Amino acid sequence: MYSRNSAYDFGAFEERKVQKQKKIIKFPHKKQKKRVEFRAKMALGISFLSIFLMSASICTFFIYGQVMLTELTEETEKVSKKLAESESIYTQLKMKKDANHSLNSTQKAKEDINKYTLNKDYLKENSIPEKDIAQVK
Repeated sequence: MYSRNSAYDFGAFEERKVQKQKKIIKFPHKKQKKRVEFRAKMALGISFLSIFLMSASICTFFIYGQVMLTELTEETEKVSKKLAESESIYTQLKMKKDANHSLNSTQKAKEDINKYTLNKDYLKENSIPEKDIAQVK
């Protein structure tokens, strides 16, 4: 098939021309490396910034919640003191009312008793038989 002797083939040592493909665009390695590094640094910076903002907002909401809880506690204590004072005043007024009520009822009972005067008609004389009398020595 191939009758040529390859030991004396000098064509193998000649330079062949390589055809360049025109549709491939090659970037220099330095520019490409700088772009990749820039994008990586931007992504890292954006991620750190977002993590910082999230943690700052969480801390802010926590502190706000604690402040609101403290204010509600103070307000509850004020209302509790007012309630205790109101209950004390209510108890005092109730005791005064009860005292006046008992005094009024006593006076009314006295007036009712004074309405009825004793007459001789109401009195009846009872005699005890002599055998029912006992003496204690």
